[in-house]
Amino acid sequence: MESNFLTVFLSPLTYHRAKGNISVQGIGTMASKDRLMKFKYRLFKPDTTEFFKRLMRSQNWSGEELAAWQSERLRRLLFNAWEHSPFYHRRFKEAGIHPHDISGPQDLHLLPVLTRQDIRNHFCEILARNVPKRFLKPSTTGGTSGIPVRTLLDRRVPHAALGWRMLSWWGYGPAVNIGLVWREVDASIVKRALTRAFTWPSRQVRLNASAIDAKSMESFVRQCERLNVPVLHGYMGAVHHLARYLEMRGGDYWRPRHVWVTCSPVSRPHLEQIARVFQAPVLDQYGSCEVYWIAAQCRYSTPNLHLFADARLVEVTDSRFRPVPDGRTGNLLITDLENLAFPIIRYAIGDRGRLIPGKCECGINLPLMGPVQGKNVDTIQLPDGTAITDINVIFDDFPEAVNAFQVYQDCAGNLEIRYIPANDAQKTLQAVRIVRERMQKAVHGQIEIQLRAVEKIPHRKGKLQYVFSEFKGIENTRTQLE
Repeated sequence: MESNFLTVFLSPLTYHRAKGNISVQGIGTMASKDRLMKFKYRLFKPDTTEFFKRLMRSQNWSGEELAAWQSERLRRLLFNAWEHSPFYHRRFKEAGIHPHDISGPQDLHLLPVLTRQDIRNHFCEILARNVPKRFLKPSTTGGTSGIPVRTLLDRRVPHAALGWRMLSWWGYGPAVNIGLVWREVDASIVKRALTRAFTWPSRQVRLNASAIDAKSMESFVRQCERLNVPVLHGYMGAVHHLARYLEMRGGDYWRPRHVWVTCSPVSRPHLEQIARVFQAPVLDQYGSCEVYWIAAQCRYSTPNLHLFADARLVEVTDSRFRPVPDGRTGNLLITDLENLAFPIIRYAIGDRGRLIPGKCECGINLPLMGPVQGKNVDTIQLPDGTAITDINVIFDDFPEAVNAFQVYQDCAGNLEIRYIPANDAQKTLQAVRIVRERMQKAVHGQIEIQLRAVEKIPHRKGKLQYVFSEFKGIENTRTQLE
């Protein structure tokens, strides 16, 4: 049992840390938890409840009302970028464009595209000069493209409300109990206490996606079954690994009412296996570390997703970033209408998708997009059956240290991490040393790890395959159980 004064003071929260990678938090009855959660937000983050009310209204707006709102928010974003972001001011002038020339989303194609390399090269210039530092929240991603990127989120934007709305589509309130298959991040005692207090009165069971083994999965499933957790949420690769393990293991086990996956395209074989194992619908949510909450499925829209078009703009373009008709697959460009601190305008996120004409039978008027294609998250297997499912984030803490990376696992299971050094040799060497130490700790001496600097990383059909493995280690999980 582990507790501290801050947690006890803020809520009647009982906290239990199980052995391994699991933590359980929160108390309360199903009838009162949602009201208590919203009351807590009204006290400490009132903007969240107001934003949620507006989102619940705007999802039912007519096409004309939504277009008018998008145009207004887009003008606000563009004028703020023009006046306070040196990068965008220069880019717009070079393109011969002034914000006055953009009357709405239909004119977005006139603006230049923002790339990952732009963000890496001009990070400080993109930042709006009129936003105090206390409103900036760092967000980094190794990215499934293998090119690390660091951005900044605007703390004034109540992102939680976007998640609340999505959960309402599935029949849940904001305090729903969730089983999380997610990456654990080292944090201080105070930060862990604040996190537990912040999520209360929700109960959360956590499985560390960084290193999943049979013992931690068994503990996770037992805890979820004991608490009757209705929603399983996590990385697509990690959730699929858990499903494969349970199907291989057989017998009775906990089954959620809904499975919520993210961070990777949902392939049909993976989708079918997850749905079969858990006997529950698998619902996809699309977002990124650069732009949270882009689209999500409702209970009726499978396989399509509702665009969060009242907060983001999504374009589908050809290889030259020109608009393509609805229904045709192309490159996705994302514009965040809410982030004024670090403007994300026509961001080439590296995914492919298509816009779907028509409306969903659920009655929500938000437009639809098809399943996202493109990037995928692979899993590295260790000889004892442990899975490392977030290999794509190994350089998250050092986005300026390498220009790209790729992970290769040979037939014996050994890893070679290939990286293209950035200009600052000292930063690169420091990052490589720390990454090597972390990876060696994660694999527990089972395999060898080498990091090798390279000048070029080959692409396949125009896309970087950042992880590939020749090691056939999944059967070792079965051996471990026998």
